[in-house]
Amino acid sequence: MLRSSPLFQDALSDKHLNRPSPDPADPLNFSNSRKIAILALMALYAFVTNVSSSIISSALPTLVTAFATFPERGPPTGIVPFSKLTHLIAVNNLFLGAANIWWVPLGNSKYHSMQLTVHMLMMR
Repeated sequence: MLRSSPLFQDALSDKHLNRPSPDPADPLNFSNSRKIAILALMALYAFVTNVSSSIISSALPTLVTAFATFPERGPPTGIVPFSKLTHLIAVNNLFLGAANIWWVPLGNSKYHSMQLTVHMLMMR
């Protein structure tokens, strides 16, 4: 029943498929092994970015008392609450995901040269 619907037949038509150009640098002309290697590298990059942003989580219990002072009399001071330390991970991961909300549309708009300029200034 689904195969006979006009929407399904339209999806199977060749008019929506991209045709490779004669240019050897066209990604549609890449070999399957090269396409798989590119996909694997992109997946590895996404994995390493998230792992490296949260690798500090193993040190959080130590950081609770890292800046504490223990006077002879009175309560210790400078103890950072654990809930505040988790912001080190949460905010970083939040901006890793949320940055796409504004950088991708900005890059696809007419302001792509401004985006490159801002990136270059941030790397400076």
